[in-house]
Amino acid sequence: MNPLSHLSSTVKQVNEDSTEQFITQLIINVEEHILLYHVNKLPMIQHIIQISTPESSGQIKKRFAETCYSTAGLPYNMSGRIIGPRGCTVKAIQIFVEPNYESIVKFKLWRTFECINCLLKTFSSDEDTVNAIQLKDLKFYATQAEMLK
Repeated sequence: MNPLSHLSSTVKQVNEDSTEQFITQLIINVEEHILLYHVNKLPMIQHIIQISTPESSGQIKKRFAETCYSTAGLPYNMSGRIIGPRGCTVKAIQIFVEPNYESIVKFKLWRTFECINCLLKTFSSDEDTVNAIQLKDLKFYATQAEMLK
């Protein structure tokens, strides 16, 4: 193999690697923006998200909490409501509870349950805003998936 063809193949490989890294980073950025867009469209949790985080105190901890919800009488699929289209709603909630100082973790767990409770509220009006927003987002993701094929 002559030096020129070796150089050419090396440049080609670098370009392919750079392109792959660029596309991977682009996909990550798009997913983050889609996630923020999805959460910003859910008006019932905006006031909860905007509450400022308390001062850091205590040790760095990772905690979990669990609760049970009754599905009796709910006019929607509860797990689908929390998970959201392509997991966007639950991903947004998971971001709230990463390991941190104890005071912040307690606050984030409280905020997470408040967000879930807001998503599960039923309103007397005929329009289910959460479902409408999630269906629009699902259509958007389906369109994007078709474009990538």
